[in-house]
Amino acid sequence: MKIRPVIVLALALTAAAAAAPPNVVFVVGEGEYRSEWSMPALAELLEREHGFQTTVLVDRRLNGGSGNHIEGLEALEDADLAVFYVRFRQLPQDQLDRIADFVERGGAVVGFRTSTHAFDYPEDDPRAERWNDFGADVLGAPWKYHYGHDSRTAVSTVEHADDTVLSGVPEDFGVRSWTYHVRDDFPPDDATVLAVGRPIGPDDEASGDETVNPLAWTWVRPDGGKTFTTTMGHPRDFAQLGFRQLVVNGIHWALELPAPDGGVGSFPRFKERTGEPWRDMDYGPFLSAAIEVDPDNIASKGVAIPLNDDGSTAALFDTAELRWAAGWHGDFVELRGIVYDGPHGTWPRIAGEPAWINPAGPGVTTVFDESGAGEFDDPRAVPFG
Repeated sequence: MKIRPVIVLALALTAAAAAAPPNVVFVVGEGEYRSEWSMPALAELLEREHGFQTTVLVDRRLNGGSGNHIEGLEALEDADLAVFYVRFRQLPQDQLDRIADFVERGGAVVGFRTSTHAFDYPEDDPRAERWNDFGADVLGAPWKYHYGHDSRTAVSTVEHADDTVLSGVPEDFGVRSWTYHVRDDFPPDDATVLAVGRPIGPDDEASGDETVNPLAWTWVRPDGGKTFTTTMGHPRDFAQLGFRQLVVNGIHWALELPAPDGGVGSFPRFKERTGEPWRDMDYGPFLSAAIEVDPDNIASKGVAIPLNDDGSTAALFDTAELRWAAGWHGDFVELRGIVYDGPHGTWPRIAGEPAWINPAGPGVTTVFDESGAGEFDDPRAVPFG
């Protein structure tokens, strides 16, 4: 009788261990596809919708080179799955050792797009022979070339490839990623190709069969670890439900979990960079200028403030009048004027549908009429000071 509580406790501990959420570590570092935005959003989706525990580690030097450094890789020691979205890294040896230890113990791996060319050490560096082949050795295919930034990809799933990973994934869908061509003879013969694709050019014409390439596959590596890889991963791809379903299913497969029932989860809206710093908000989290709401309503000393990550909801405060001039949905601001697009006599204006507008004039008052209502007449002779 005295043994029974011990047995019950042991069973309880076993059940608790079985119920522990999967521990997923994201290893991020590339300067092409905004993975520093998409991977934290994917991690948040996995936590919110699927109960995972996640850690996101980002190389703050987005371009590859000798200064690369991803702090916190010791998190891989307790990880069940590592998600890689990296490109041409040159990490220090101690960080490579942590990645090697994880892979060599058979850790589950998911690789996105540029991770097929994850590392790029000079040929005379002793690390080059091993780590420059990370795409082939760990992900199942190295990168060869792509079909141009102006193209996109038509995706088709492979019939009877793997009903578990393809559960809920449409047979055909499109993504913004321009098609990657992987090297010949890859993925390995023992990999399962899940989806293939062909490039679609700017004229909306699909290329011929000779350009069809594998886009996603699963593979059990020689070390016994499971790998799911996709050469897709442009930030706009995540807006496609079919792509998100494929990714989430692949993550579950790598963790030896069934494909999730129900919805896969939503993803935040991505605003694609234009390369124009005033539109991409590279100047900071707000813009200060004379900003037009309409021709009769100009915040002469305005501060436009994004209220969400992509700037699709924003508000305008006029520091001269101490008033909130407007709030709107749409683009952040439409920037005009000599410092932006050349013309004189123009200024930035809001670029969206106003949700509310306050008229020009003081936003606060200390003057009240006999009824107690505030008087908001502008006392300034010239309303710009």
